[in-house]
Amino acid sequence: FLEAQMADASMLVLVAERAAPGSSGDIVGYVYAGIEPASFKELRERAGYVHDLLVADDARGDGVGPRLLDAAVTWLRDQGVPRVLLWTAAQNAGARKLFEAHGFSATMIEMAREI
Repeated sequence: FLEAQMADASMLVLVAERAAPGSSGDIVGYVYAGIEPASFKELRERAGYVHDLLVADDARGDGVGPRLLDAAVTWLRDQGVPRVLLWTAAQNAGARKLFEAHGFSATMIEMAREI
C-alpha cells in the first residue's frame, strides 16, 4: 500500500532508520501524509493530512516522532495547504501529547454507537 502511495505526488512517506554505530539501519518509524481535497461531508477545505505516524516502542522518547511529524508538516506547508489534520485515538495519551506539543488541537468529536 505505502509503495503505491509513494508514486503519488500528493502523498509523502518518510522512514526513520536507527543511525547508531554498528546498526543495520533498522526502521524505527515512519510517517504517511498527503494532501486531501475539500470535503463537504467532513465540512473542510483542502488540507494536509497526517494519515499515520508510527514509532517503534524501543525508539520512543528518542525524538523520532517529533522529527517525522515536523518533516511532514514542513512538506505539507511547502505544498501550500492552509492546515494539517490528523486523527488519533482518545486513549492514546502519548500521541495526543506529541500532537498537542506541536500545535494540534481537537476540532471534532467522533461519536459511535454499537448496534
